[in-house]
Amino acid sequence: MQAPVARPLVHAVVAFGAGILLSGFITLPVIVILGLAVACLVAAVITHKRAFAISCGLFFLVFLLSGSGAALQARSTVEGPLRALDGHFVTVEGVVAEEPDYRRNGIMYILEVKRLAIGPRQGPASGRVVVVLPDYSFRYGDLIRVKGKLVLPESAGNPGAFDYRTYLERQGVGMLLRVRGDGQAVRLDSTDGRIRALASGLKEKLVGGLYKALNEDQAVVVAGITLGERSIIPQNLSAVFAATGVAHVLSVSGLHVGFLVGIVLFAARQLRAGPLSTMVGAAAVLSVYALIVGLQPPVLRASVMWMMLLGAQQLGRARDWPTAMAVAALLILILNPFALYSAGFQLSFAATWGILFIGPELVRGCEHLAGRIGVPWRTAWGWFIAVPVAAQLATWPLIAYYYNLYSTYGLLANWVVVPLVGLIFVLGMIAGLVGAVVPWLAWLIGPFTGLLVDLFTGAVRWIALLPGAAPVVASPAPWVIGIWFAVLWAAVRAAADREWRARFGALFAGGRKFVVVLLVLTATVWFFPVDRTLEVHFIDVGQGDSILLRTPGGKNLLIDSGGWPGEFESGSGAGDKVVLPYLKKLGINRIDLLVITHLHEDHAGGARALVSGLKVNALAVPAPALDRDGEGFPLLTWIRGQGIDLYPVEAGDRTAVDPALGIAFLGPPQQPLRGTGADENNNSAVLRVAYGSVVFLLTGDLESEGQERLLQGGFPLKADILKIPHHGSTCRPDFLDRVQPKVAVISVGRENRFGLPRKDTLELLEKRGIRVLRTDRDGAVIIESDGRRVRVKTGRPVSPLTSHLSMPAALTKPSDYSLRQRASQVSSSMPRSKVMAETSSWMTNSQANTSQPFTRCPPKARPSSSARVTWA
Repeated sequence: MQAPVARPLVHAVVAFGAGILLSGFITLPVIVILGLAVACLVAAVITHKRAFAISCGLFFLVFLLSGSGAALQARSTVEGPLRALDGHFVTVEGVVAEEPDYRRNGIMYILEVKRLAIGPRQGPASGRVVVVLPDYSFRYGDLIRVKGKLVLPESAGNPGAFDYRTYLERQGVGMLLRVRGDGQAVRLDSTDGRIRALASGLKEKLVGGLYKALNEDQAVVVAGITLGERSIIPQNLSAVFAATGVAHVLSVSGLHVGFLVGIVLFAARQLRAGPLSTMVGAAAVLSVYALIVGLQPPVLRASVMWMMLLGAQQLGRARDWPTAMAVAALLILILNPFALYSAGFQLSFAATWGILFIGPELVRGCEHLAGRIGVPWRTAWGWFIAVPVAAQLATWPLIAYYYNLYSTYGLLANWVVVPLVGLIFVLGMIAGLVGAVVPWLAWLIGPFTGLLVDLFTGAVRWIALLPGAAPVVASPAPWVIGIWFAVLWAAVRAAADREWRARFGALFAGGRKFVVVLLVLTATVWFFPVDRTLEVHFIDVGQGDSILLRTPGGKNLLIDSGGWPGEFESGSGAGDKVVLPYLKKLGINRIDLLVITHLHEDHAGGARALVSGLKVNALAVPAPALDRDGEGFPLLTWIRGQGIDLYPVEAGDRTAVDPALGIAFLGPPQQPLRGTGADENNNSAVLRVAYGSVVFLLTGDLESEGQERLLQGGFPLKADILKIPHHGSTCRPDFLDRVQPKVAVISVGRENRFGLPRKDTLELLEKRGIRVLRTDRDGAVIIESDGRRVRVKTGRPVSPLTSHLSMPAALTKPSDYSLRQRASQVSSSMPRSKVMAETSSWMTNSQANTSQPFTRCPPKARPSSSARVTWA
């Protein structure tokens, strides 16, 4: 076995990265951290000759402390004095510090603040803010004046959700500047002489040249491939690229830099340039290209590694890719310590590691297999196969973690389209240059480039239509990702080295019994799961409702889908931006039953996105919702058109989606409420969910009249967890006295225009000693129960609580309801054959033989209720 190669830079980068990760747990001032780093450096130099091992450890500490210091300094810059002005109306003068970013609601600008005024007071200021303006009026480097309100970005309310505050902080941005109305921003000066400003202007000209050479649909794809302009690509096309595992071609990375280096080397060969001229020319081209496309981690990584490779060739030095990767990573992390957390940084380095570490062994394996079966083979063919395989092996857990999908045909797509991408890149760069400089000559190259683009997108769309192209997967835990990479590393070492293979063989032989036992236990847990937990997720959707039930039997029920203003018309809002990503993070790709409590937009607006993005087996809505042509009725018509069974429900119906649960509908009443001024709210679907001795009462948007009718209905109302009706708008004292909840959940939007939850509702809950959890303050509320105890978790930290809340004696398990057939007639606005479908697997009664999809439950004496609650 060869002696290991000493790579001090690799260890230094590992230490620097570890310091960045540890910075979140350090409270010491930056000056103290840097002082300790200097002391360790001096000690390392002194002990270098006498105690080499100690000196190495001290050098490791130097980089560890330097990483922590850099991260703390970057964080202190973000959390600067601008944070103290949260909620103030100000006038900001600042320089556009990054390229403008196209968004659906306008153009996003990042401003480096120079001056700030609050009323008559003004003076110099520092920090970065984000402002969204309606048009593309400003360029990188412009000094502009903007009037607006400084607002602290919202943190993520749902676990695993996109955290906008953290995202901006990692770009050095601490505050949002909200602008109302046009004419609030003016240009004061322009700094076109700046290098990045010139590069930004060149990029604009190249994109404009593409639009002159190609039609719009083709130009946006070529702009993404050549210049990384993903923001202008239609969302549906981006989704197709992601599903087929070729989204990386739209994000400038090592693949694109490699194409560019290939062009430079080809040109140098044709011009018979020497090694030094080639290296200098390549460095110049790569530097300009990195500035044009933006100094993103993948571009910097690839550019630095290629420059080091060409430099090693010029100097006659060994080409050591781990050292080159370490130099690139250290440079990126010094410029921005928070780049360590970005998906682009992690995926870029993981893919490169996979290609350079795993790839050679795959190539050797292909050659060995070809030799054994007697097939003529070339090394280049092996690399053609190995590169996408190695990259996919190295990036799969990260893609699952960040994007919750697995591209089943990703290898096929990459083998088919990557050669086309190379041609499109080269021809696209030429088309952009020709279109920008000599527009009337663009037709010479545009048609052929456009043909390749159409062939490329057509192949990707065809692959995306194959069955099971992009199944949803849950985000793996970080320790699972670590094990994945450890297994990959060990497998490659064993394949590459005989001594390592011998060690692994001995380990397996010595631990054979252990391995067999482990496999048996794994199979037992896999096929016979022991987890009998009910999870109820009150998702933070802003001003709206969405409640997910994950049952002990593995079923998924969603009660309401959230909704933002205008979502019925646009189809985009809480459904595709919040609820769908939340479900995908959990690995959910099927909803067994979707219940819409009523057809208001804040409860039903996201349903269209959910039905489009997941498999929904059935939909239940209140029966009165079918009697009128309300704002949500077109949505029901559309859902029926998707072939989804639709069932109207009313008080007395129950469903056995999971036999372990007792799920009964206590509303709407069989005689709908009319003339209350809020009929749709008062006729909301109300669900009672019982698991063992634990009861949830989910009340939709019931107003006072609906709560009174529920009290008169004779149904058992006592519950441990109560979803407060109508976002905390109203809650009758006698209703609370009847339910006697231990925990109350209010689903409500932050700083909503309705002023909810109402102060008197909160005072009523506090007076009765009911613990209140709110999605606007606490984020998502996740309640887990084994049928006896309840554990509560929240998306944001809550105030300290006792670990257990004492409760009365255990709740007796609810006795079975007697059953009778549904008696009421459904609305004639829907075909009866559709509404009253035959019993299906999701809608049967586990306690009686019946052919009806719902069964009726008459009132029964109210049981006592109690459960032990744990706060996490």
